[in-house]
Amino acid sequence: MNSFLPWLAVLPFFGFAAAIFFPSKEAWISRWSFLIVATHALAIQFYSLAFLFGTPNHYHFDGPKIYQTGSFIFNLSLYFDRTSAVFLCVGGVLTFLVTRFSRYYLHREPGYKRFFVTVLFFYSGFTLTILAGNFELLFTGWE
Repeated sequence: MNSFLPWLAVLPFFGFAAAIFFPSKEAWISRWSFLIVATHALAIQFYSLAFLFGTPNHYHFDGPKIYQTGSFIFNLSLYFDRTSAVFLCVGGVLTFLVTRFSRYYLHREPGYKRFFVTVLFFYSGFTLTILAGNFELLFTGWE
């Protein structure tokens, strides 16, 4: 279960990065955003259920070191506990509903692609903020 944790943080960012290069066709960008958010929300639900019925009370993933000097080490550290599970589930469902509703509400608007790319970018930062295992990564997700 611990090795699946980085994929929860990377999936929304992958969806955001891929959506930038999509053509500006409404059907493609809305389906892609909907697919990424729905897949991530479903993965969060399964991961949270497996976590709640498992034995550990938290998962901690220490990734590679990005920067090290003296006594300071900046690494990609992810942390998942009950609070993270609740926030990720609520955020996933709300973002899912926003993408579902906006698909029809923003039909034929000039900023259609920009809106969905921005939603995916926000969702990436939100996920990184919730799963951050240190203050540096928390700040990165917040910004």
